[in-house]
Amino acid sequence: MPLQILIPAAIALILIVVVIRIYPILHIQLAKILFGSYSSAYLATYKRYTGQSPYAYCIKDDFINHIAGFYKKANSLIEFNSAQEITFLDIDYGTSFNKVRKSNEKQMCVNANRLQEFDMKVLGYRDIMFTAEMKKYFFFANGKFFLGELTFKNPSEKNISQIIAVIAKKYLNGKIPDTDTFLIHGSNKASLLCTNNGFHLKISYLSLGMEDVNSQIEAYWTNTTQKVFQETPSLETELMERL
Repeated sequence: MPLQILIPAAIALILIVVVIRIYPILHIQLAKILFGSYSSAYLATYKRYTGQSPYAYCIKDDFINHIAGFYKKANSLIEFNSAQEITFLDIDYGTSFNKVRKSNEKQMCVNANRLQEFDMKVLGYRDIMFTAEMKKYFFFANGKFFLGELTFKNPSEKNISQIIAVIAKKYLNGKIPDTDTFLIHGSNKASLLCTNNGFHLKISYLSLGMEDVNSQIEAYWTNTTQKVFQETPSLETELMERL
């Protein structure tokens, strides 16, 4: 083969190999530039090539578990109505993801997922309350803050009592519930759910006051639960197949 043909062919081959090798990096960086460092598109592209997120995860379980307590209430769940507006820290419901992130830049974790009904993001931070380690999470639907969570890992009975006493003073005129699992409905279409599973005390704040977000969350709940029920055979059906 003539040298004038061999050299360009070798160069072309080297270029092809280089492009193949750096293509994942280029694709990741392009997604980051086009969609942003905290976009679901960038995180999905990053995971596609690396198998992991560029950030620590705030939540690893299905998102539906974080709203199930508000929609699928247990028969034994005690509910209260409050004349007060239920708020989450100093962040208004509907505040944008970017505004929350910029005002709290030292996040410990980030989630960004494109669900069928909306684009979901989560920001997580560490904090301290009553000498107990606390984690706080902000959930966003299409960039709007709608759900906040405070979690305490293995809190002492004293800390649990102190936390519930503060909630009761703020929302229930000081009437302390005789349980650590209850639901309070506020005057601003927001609810507070307190649950204790023995390992974590979790206080969740859900706003249903934004019509667009509310319809998206309800659609997600309906679609997801219907899918679960369709995929999970009833006991009778399973027995009929096995017996």
